[in-house]
Amino acid sequence: DFMLLKRPVVYIMPDYEFYLHEYGLLEPMRDNLPGEEAHDFNEMFKVIILSLEKTGHENKKVEEYLFKYYDTTITDSCLNYYNFILF
Repeated sequence: DFMLLKRPVVYIMPDYEFYLHEYGLLEPMRDNLPGEEAHDFNEMFKVIILSLEKTGHENKKVEEYLFKYYDTTITDSCLNYYNFILF
């Protein structure tokens, strides 16, 4: 959801390999993530600082991710839910 606001995203996934191999994923998430991954607290801190300094060259990857997983053309979802509940 934070990505919908076009903000930088940092991923921390210490259990990624477990879920990938024990439960399975529909697709390997690491290949599609439009952000940086940190593996510990110190790296997370560094990645956050670097993400805030970036000028937006990752926007294309964010746009591709949002296009694939979200329908960003829907701008009245709250009204749609409201009408659904009322009727």
